[in-house]
Amino acid sequence: FPTRRSSDLFAGRLFVGDESGYLYRYSAKPDQSLLTAEGNDPLCTKVTTGKIQAIRFIPPAKQLIVQAQGQLVLVDIESLNKIQEIISNDCELFAIDEDFKPMQTLVARLLVCKPDNKIYFYEQTSADKGQFKLVSDNTKIPRKVMNVSWFGKNIFLAWEKKSYSVMDYDTKRIREIEDMKDINLQRLMIGLYNKNGDHEEALKVFLTLGDYVRAEKYCAAERSGKLLTRLFKLYIEKMNRFSDILKGDPNNSKIAQERSQLMQVINVDRKSTRLNSSH
Repeated sequence: FPTRRSSDLFAGRLFVGDESGYLYRYSAKPDQSLLTAEGNDPLCTKVTTGKIQAIRFIPPAKQLIVQAQGQLVLVDIESLNKIQEIISNDCELFAIDEDFKPMQTLVARLLVCKPDNKIYFYEQTSADKGQFKLVSDNTKIPRKVMNVSWFGKNIFLAWEKKSYSVMDYDTKRIREIEDMKDINLQRLMIGLYNKNGDHEEALKVFLTLGDYVRAEKYCAAERSGKLLTRLFKLYIEKMNRFSDILKGDPNNSKIAQERSQLMQVINVDRKSTRLNSSH
């Protein structure tokens, strides 16, 4: 198995990139923890000149975008052949529009962040051999972006010191994430929080949604005992807020119900912790 730099899993296929620019493809059965080479297809192909840093799958086109030390290339998932070198040497970050619905000949949308503090937008059509074409190169941003994700109208930007903004795709207007009260937009931020290592902010969104199951699955996926401990502390903080509200408004049935639900989650977690520690 190669020394992994980046990977992406889709429809039973795991794509892995290594430090030398080779792209590997395996059949993957996550429920069985099993990886196998795919029949007579090429096991690996060199697609870039440097170590592969990121891989993203484009479902409508059945292609991959691969980033490697400034390069950004488009790869066919069947042959693993390179279709297009989108960027040759100055790609810092990229994102696919995760909420884009293919229309007529338009297949996918891509943005690229470059060292000149500009965002470049590309579109992929079913014409032109399915290659990406530059459609806009004049979107200036105020400083260096650390991470980025894109969902339709909303482009989420992570800056240094874990501060966040959202850009409107149509107007290119940027506003700070702290001013954003829309919980649906906060939900979309979870992926960017994860990429940026800001796991506590992701957990806070889950707690705002009351989705305690996904919060605990998030911690399990990160395999972090410290993160699970922090989640439990967030539970207690939220429980205390509920109690404070009920002191001033004891007949608030909605808060009482939410408090009862959270108490059940906490009690189940405590019981599970005791059982695990006894083995």
